[in-house]
Amino acid sequence: MPVDDFPEPPDWLGEHGLNEWRRLQPILSSRGLLTEVDWMAFSLLCQAWHDYIEATQKVAAEGIIAIGGGENGSEYQAPAVGVANKAWQRVIKGCQEFGCTPSARTGIVPKGGDGSEGEGSDQKARGVVGF
Repeated sequence: MPVDDFPEPPDWLGEHGLNEWRRLQPILSSRGLLTEVDWMAFSLLCQAWHDYIEATQKVAAEGIIAIGGGENGSEYQAPAVGVANKAWQRVIKGCQEFGCTPSARTGIVPKGGDGSEGEGSDQKARGVVGF
């Protein structure tokens, strides 16, 4: 069952993740898409967002190419690029779990949905998350 008083964010959540928690949690809760058992998955989604922002900021500051030490100083992908790519994959997977992508919303029934319009109806797919 959806809850009106969703648990508090975890202490370990990074700043960007906490900001996203505060933005998304009321939206998802009001639509009946968060329950108490979703706390862990939602926390991980928000932390993945934090990791993505941190890594992309590092890439923006330092570039996508790193230069190796040694005699030839060969170029390689900066480690933050890989971190950003992995975090992005985690963000998308978490967003899909909570209906935060257009394709994910097609199968989600909003709070109060009685199923009277049939599976996958346009009305069910529209405005579930409403960003």
